[in-house]
Amino acid sequence: PMTILTPAQIAFSHRIGQEDLSAHRLKDALSHPVLPRCSAQKQFNVLLNSGKAVLDLLVKDYVQARFPRLPSDAYHLAVQIYTSERNLAAVSRSVGM
Repeated sequence: PMTILTPAQIAFSHRIGQEDLSAHRLKDALSHPVLPRCSAQKQFNVLLNSGKAVLDLLVKDYVQARFPRLPSDAYHLAVQIYTSERNLAAVSRSVGM
């Protein structure tokens, strides 16, 4: 079945510069499916992996745009640093989460 996004989800994907992201991937990352046959742990893992995938896409795009001449090794290291738990926790604290 084809995944269809709501107008709000389409607008969001454009605001974050991810209009090429598949509808299925975006919807997985933005929603909490109610799957009665799946355990809470499985639902958590699905959401965790989808969220990481979207975060990686955003950070990769940012690093590429911000540092276009960065060597490949440094590029991958920068993405790892930006998406590390320590940095994400610091960002969360800075916005009151």
